[in-house]
Amino acid sequence: MRPFAHLSAVYQMPKEAEAAHAGSRHKIIDNETLDLIVMLLEANPMMTLREIKEEVMDIFPTKPHFSEVTLSRYLEGELISLKMSRDSPAERNSPAVKEARHAYATWMLATGLQQQLVYIDETGFNLWTKRTYGRARRGERVHRAVGGQRGRNTTVIAAIAEHCGILYHEIHYGSVTKEVFSDFIASLAAIIGDARSILVLDNSPIHNGIAAVYPELNFKFLPPYSPCLNPIENCFSVFKSYLKQ
Repeated sequence: MRPFAHLSAVYQMPKEAEAAHAGSRHKIIDNETLDLIVMLLEANPMMTLREIKEEVMDIFPTKPHFSEVTLSRYLEGELISLKMSRDSPAERNSPAVKEARHAYATWMLATGLQQQLVYIDETGFNLWTKRTYGRARRGERVHRAVGGQRGRNTTVIAAIAEHCGILYHEIHYGSVTKEVFSDFIASLAAIIGDARSILVLDNSPIHNGIAAVYPELNFKFLPPYSPCLNPIENCFSVFKSYLKQ
């Protein structure tokens, strides 16, 4: 009966003792080390697991050593996972660009929202575009039949406004030059007529000098590296998704 008596005594241990025992479990990577790891990745997202481990060991030489597998598991616990990197211009979030965005937002709140805004931009595509994903049985690849030749590169120039959606658009094969864009603005101006609209566009090279060509029109240029401030980008996104169907 002694073993059963011992088992009974174990199950009758106070809850406080159980909690204390559970809380004493040793963490391989403590909170201080984890905070450092997160800080290192925020400063340089391209660091490998080995580089992170070596950096931590240099800063905290007395801390317990850990494997790269353990490090990966702890990072997953912090909702940090390995992702494909995307190249971004170093100037995209520079202080000067941030200040330009702030100035544009201030103008929009003070003046822009009370005006008739017309957003203009171009987007390129190819009719050869296709869906990226398909379905197949597990273990089998997805194949699609494609033509032997790519389609022609096509560019759409479009203008949208809040009151009507797509105000005007043109389709051109190949790239768009300054002359083509200037003709587009002339056609758009004829549609707008006497309405005192403000034409909002980015600083693309083909847009340079357009304000001097049409001094009678009101232009507002977006800050550099700020496509998120032009709602026509959402229009183009829907358009390209439709093309893949």
